Amino acid sequence: EMAGAVLDRKMEHVPEDIEMISIGNPGCMLQMAMGVQKYGRRSEIVHTVQLLDWAYQKDKQGKEKTATVKG
Repeated sequence: EMAGAVLDRKMEHVPEDIEMISIGNPGCMLQMAMGVQKYGRRSEIVHTVQLLDWAYQKDKQGKEKTATVKG
């Protein structure tokens, strides 16, 4: 019950149009994934290291990928 209340509070602070949520704790990732599903959001949940990996990769044309951070 307490975890549900914490999840509801977290989801209240996540904009509805957010594309991606980056989290470094696997337990929190699972909880937020449940929140995204419960609230009918389309946000992707990714680990912070994965987000950093994407940011440092280069695409096939040699251009650096970029990410926009909101928050």
